[in-house]
Amino acid sequence: MAFKKKTWSDRMVEYAGRRKLTNVSTKQAIICDVERSEGTVSKEGDAFSSQNMNDLEQRVADGFSEVKQTTDGLIQNLAGLPTVKAGITELTFSGGNTTLTHNAGFPDTNYAAMFLCDNVRMFPRMSTNLDGNKTTLSASAVNGAGAIANLDGKYRVMWIVARST
Repeated sequence: MAFKKKTWSDRMVEYAGRRKLTNVSTKQAIICDVERSEGTVSKEGDAFSSQNMNDLEQRVADGFSEVKQTTDGLIQNLAGLPTVKAGITELTFSGGNTTLTHNAGFPDTNYAAMFLCDNVRMFPRMSTNLDGNKTTLSASAVNGAGAIANLDGKYRVMWIVARST
C-alpha cells in the first residue's frame, strides 16, 4: 500500500476558549470563557498546527520516496544478472560471526552477496566467505558512540545473492 499524504488544516472557531459546563445534579448549564493560566513556561514546544502536521506529512512522503528509489535502483542493478536469490531471515551473531545458508546452489564462488540488518543504526560492514550454498558473515557496525563493534545477538537480515556474469 502506497503512502498517501493528507493535507491538514487548522480548526477555526468563533470562541476558541469557550466551554459549556453542566451541573450533573441540577442539569443547569453555564457558558464560560476559559483561558490558560499555566504559570512560568519553561519551554514553548511545538504547536499542533496544520503547518507542522503538513511538514511531517512531507517528511514521511520524502522518506517513502527515498526508500522506493533505493529499492528501484537495487532492482535495476540486479536486473542484468541471470540468477538472483533473496530473503529475510533472523540470524544469530556471536563475536560478529554467523553463517547464512541460502541454498542458492551456485557451482562455485562466482557470486556477490549483500546484507542489510534492520535493527542496526548503520548498515553493518560485512566480509563474506562464499561457497555455492552458504555464506559465512563476519560483521561489525558503528554503535551509538561511533565506535566499531562486533554484532552479537539476533538480527533480522535482508540478504541478496546474485550470480555474477
